[in-house]
Amino acid sequence: MRVVVCGRGATDTRSPIWAHAVCSMRALGHEVVAFDPTSPGRSGLVRGGPEESLRRLLMETSPHLFVHFPTPGDLDPTLVREATTSSQSVAVAVHMGATMVDAPTRITDIETHLRFYDLVTVPDPDTYRSLLPLGDYRIRLLEPATHVPVFDSAVDIERGGVVVVGEPDDHAADMVRIIVDAGVEVSLYGAAWSLQADLEARSYPRVPYTEMGTVLASAGLVLEINPPVTVQSNLGISAWEAGPAQCVLDAASVATPSVALARPGIDAFFRPGTDIFTFERTAELADLVPMLLADSETLARTGEAALDRIRSRHLWTDRWVEFLAPFNVPDDDGELVVVIDDRPAAPAAPAPTLSV
Repeated sequence: MRVVVCGRGATDTRSPIWAHAVCSMRALGHEVVAFDPTSPGRSGLVRGGPEESLRRLLMETSPHLFVHFPTPGDLDPTLVREATTSSQSVAVAVHMGATMVDAPTRITDIETHLRFYDLVTVPDPDTYRSLLPLGDYRIRLLEPATHVPVFDSAVDIERGGVVVVGEPDDHAADMVRIIVDAGVEVSLYGAAWSLQADLEARSYPRVPYTEMGTVLASAGLVLEINPPVTVQSNLGISAWEAGPAQCVLDAASVATPSVALARPGIDAFFRPGTDIFTFERTAELADLVPMLLADSETLARTGEAALDRIRSRHLWTDRWVEFLAPFNVPDDDGELVVVIDDRPAAPAAPAPTLSV
């Protein structure tokens, strides 16, 4: 199948979207062309602005699927509809919620994309169920996952301390201060940690996604922080309703265990006490984290269980196999015919306001 993967960082071999979509689809044998609408010339195939570049790319490649990881303001949905209609491609908008740092989702974007894309995916069951009244043939559940091979080059060094990945708000900074005050060695990866004066000495800039494996493999434990309040607001969810952060899935890919807020979103991916540690109140971290770090055997056992869990249930290659299966429909001549449903599309009227 020929697929165009579009999104911020899609042409950057060190980015999450390259690993999650481009690499994993190619590993399945699909012909994948990457296109970054924020830097269209980097595709190597097109020049000019994003709108004209997209039109030319789709007409030249005639993909079966156009898979877009949208970010606010990157492409006009009406343009996507026009361009994919001309190339006879199925347009898919993939929303990753708060999981992918470079492609955060807004509920208002989902409602808009349901009017202009053939198919829209959402990353969690609650959002999926809330949108079903708009037509289940336009919506799919596509949960977060990881692509383990991207971390095969991770350097195996002595594990120790706690690693935190993500951009902090005040609550996340307070979580870190609790374990720092308990005497735990902490390394903070994210652009905004340096703005916390008392934590600046422990902060590091964001590293390329392909190097994150080494960072996570150096940790004894990964502490998951909540999505920033602004992201939660855009998603229309609370921290208690969020799924696991991408760093939790990635840490498991290198057999590093994580500690996270106990919530249904964690239970849906892991088995607390077996392949992940959880806490119910932030104050518990002061005793819990030092206790866990002191038990290297339990950390190693939990990390290996997390890796087994990821390999058996949460790989992007498996996600794409399931997602793409309905599109692999050859016609009488053996040519691939992409069909998502024989029912009529939903009318292009404004979608109702939904509470998620």
